Amino acid sequence: MNLKKKAVYILIIFSILASLGIQVVYAIPTFMLSVDEGDWAEYEVETAQNYTMYNEINETYIKIRNGDKIKYVIKGKVYSAFRGPTGGELCILQYPICDIYVNNNKIIENEILTLKKESLPPFLPIKTKRDSYYYFWVDIDRYYQYWENLSRILDFPYPNYTFIVEKDIVTVKIEDKYDKINVTAIYDKDTGVLRDFHLRKVKDEDYIEFHMIINDTNIEKALLPTPPWYVEYWYLWVLATLIVVFAVIKIKHRSRKKLKSY
Repeated sequence: MNLKKKAVYILIIFSILASLGIQVVYAIPTFMLSVDEGDWAEYEVETAQNYTMYNEINETYIKIRNGDKIKYVIKGKVYSAFRGPTGGELCILQYPICDIYVNNNKIIENEILTLKKESLPPFLPIKTKRDSYYYFWVDIDRYYQYWENLSRILDFPYPNYTFIVEKDIVTVKIEDKYDKINVTAIYDKDTGVLRDFHLRKVKDEDYIEFHMIINDTNIEKALLPTPPWYVEYWYLWVLATLIVVFAVIKIKHRSRKKLKSY
């Protein structure tokens, strides 16, 4: 029996069980946000080409430009199930409810920000219970693999999600060849706060690009550590060193001239 037939039979079995009211019971993890109501993160737009955001206050679309500041303020939290190919719950995720500002002007109120391929949320739920053996960054990657494997078996389009876990950060890559979308996002591993988001997309023959980087937040652990002033201004040290070296060479040169004159 090939893999395609196996997958079809599994789907049929689960459908029959569901129709009979029989549920397959298993422990599913719950992942919670590490941030609280009132927390916020502000981002500066590095690149914006043909990118717009909907202003629900004025019911218009606004064009985003380089240098714009986009701020997300948490107003609440909500739980939502992440489902597998058979419709069963793989895990429970807690998502933020946010007000969104562009250049200090509120454009959206009480928006639930979920895992979407074009707009990953600024805050992801990385916390679990103390005695839990689940780990969000690894498990969420595994859950997406379920969908990707099934899409290959049954030949239907599904984006490719990759979670690359490093020492302090997690890089999320999304590639959707069907909708021509490419996303790269960098999250702080320990807080789940977005640090960098880069979207590239082709829609109706138009190229869309949007890139924003974290500019400020009240969640100190999410920010990159600020280097000491003497590291930040390294070029001044180089310049000072060159001046000293040049001065020493000049003094030695003069001393040699004096000795020759004697």
